[in-house]
Amino acid sequence: MKEIDNEKDLVKLLKSRREEKGLFQREIAEKIGCTKMTVFLFEKTGRDIGIKKTLAICKTLGVKLYWEYEEDIKKKKKAPLKNKPK
Repeated sequence: MKEIDNEKDLVKLLKSRREEKGLFQREIAEKIGCTKMTVFLFEKTGRDIGIKKTLAICKTLGVKLYWEYEEDIKKKKKAPLKNKPK
């Protein structure tokens, strides 16, 4: 699992995945219901295409997104280690 913490890295990951799968921007655009130019600008400039289209691209490319709330991450860091049973 790869950790992505900014939009730029997500765009790079999705572009790379599209290329790995041998898909063209036009094919992604057709699958998610937008123009090739929208996909091009998303990949080239990181243009905001909205969460629905971004998630549609992820689904099309077989990319799953997971997230954690900052509060949960902080709790994990503060949680005491439990003793291992003997």
